[in-house]
Formats: sequence, C-alpha cells, structure tokens
Amino acid sequence: MTSPTVSMAVARWLRGLAAALALLALLVGVPWALLRWGDWPITGVPSWDQVRDLPGMVASDSVIIGAFTVALWVAWAAFVGCLVAEVAAEARGREATRVTAFGPLQRLARHLVSTVAMTVG
Repeated sequence: MTSPTVSMAVARWLRGLAAALALLALLVGVPWALLRWGDWPITGVPSWDQVRDLPGMVASDSVIIGAFTVALWVAWAAFVGCLVAEVAAEARGREATRVTAFGPLQRLARHLVSTVAMTVG
C-alpha cells in the first residue's frame, strides 16, 4: 500500500510530464506539421488587379488550406509570444501582463508553464 504523499508526488510528476510533452508538441510538432502538410499560399506581392478581383473569386481547396495554414502560423506565433511572457514572469516570480486578444492562448501557456515549474521546483 502506498502512502497518500507518495501517490500525490507521482500524480504531480505525471502532470508535469504531460505538461512538458504538451509544450514540446506545441512548440515543435505544430511547426513541423505545418511545414510538412501545410500549403503556403503567398508566392509574391499581389498586383492591384489581383487584389481588386479577390472578392469575386471562388475559393478552391488549395486557397482554403493555404488560408488555414497562415492562420495556424499566426496562432502558433501568438502562443510562442505568450509562452515567452509566461516563462519570463515565472522566472521573476510574478504574473505576466495579460494580453486580452490572446486570452485563451495565454491561459494555456500559463497553465503549462506553471505545471512544469511546480514539478521541477
């Protein structure tokens, strides 16, 4: 029979490991998947005629996948920015400045960083 203290320590260690793996997946896995399977739609600066005709164009599958790829890159960059802010705040022992536009991403970053920090520290 294990004591409650040992099982709590194991549970805390497992939560920290899961948070560290989630951070690794988000930091490395997302860009890898986007580079591997994403379709980058930007090939140059569009001409004025292309910009003017854009609202009337029919969106093909490749355009939709390209737009989704760009949106995921933007979301990933925002998450990395939130992660940097949360790691810096954790190192200083303070709360990071909240960015309203990135609320859910910043909460996710804060939760993962604090879970890993509690496990390590």
